Amino acid sequence: MKNRKSSISAETGPWRLWLWAACEGFVLFSLLRCMRLESVGDALVCLLVGAGATVPWVLERLGYRMSGPLFVFTLFYLLASMSGRIYKLYYLVAHWDKMLHLCGGVAFALVGCYIPVLLDKKYKDDRTLRILFAILVSISVAALWEFYEFGMDRLFGMDMQRDTIVTSLHSYDLGGAAGVIGSIESINSVTVNGQALEGYLDIGLIDTMGDMMIETVGAVAYAVAYALDKGRHPAFIALPAPCRHPVREAAHAQSE
Repeated sequence: MKNRKSSISAETGPWRLWLWAACEGFVLFSLLRCMRLESVGDALVCLLVGAGATVPWVLERLGYRMSGPLFVFTLFYLLASMSGRIYKLYYLVAHWDKMLHLCGGVAFALVGCYIPVLLDKKYKDDRTLRILFAILVSISVAALWEFYEFGMDRLFGMDMQRDTIVTSLHSYDLGGAAGVIGSIESINSVTVNGQALEGYLDIGLIDTMGDMMIETVGAVAYAVAYALDKGRHPAFIALPAPCRHPVREAAHAQSE
């Protein structure tokens, strides 16, 4: 029994606890900062991220441990999402939003990959089905997220779907006859209610399509990695009984 506990300790190491504690400390600092600035919405984001960071430990209570790379990736994704809003990194760091969409494509593809196994254990070795679920679930989540952004922009006047200035237009509405595409080239100035712009605002279309494409790239990248790995490095590892019920194991050891 002692040897088994030693092997488990050696496998886990203290780094997970230290990394998790550092991340939760950063979340707590961010929460206190938001409370000081009286930003209720940002404070709620901090609380959600803090709760999300406990998922690895909840899984361990259920008998499954995240692999080391997945553990680090999960914490990074949560903190990067929070920091993008709390510390304005979406606006201060180029492509921060795109990087998160790429990570999201990987994350939700991983979730989708395990859905067939959760539904029925017989699909554990059905690599084709799991890859299909991985890609389709990730793309579906990306679409739902863009629906959410569109709704927030239309209903609450936000700007979650970032606008892009375009310098040319091609539309049937500009054509001189039915079925004819008309064009406006080299747009260098547009005036809207007296306000001059450098070009025409696309009102989020390019940003939306770009986000969905990047999430799809992330999903496909995960699917390819999963196919090539052939199960050699599972994302979740089933724990032996002592790790699932540490309190019960300690009581049993005392009785011995």
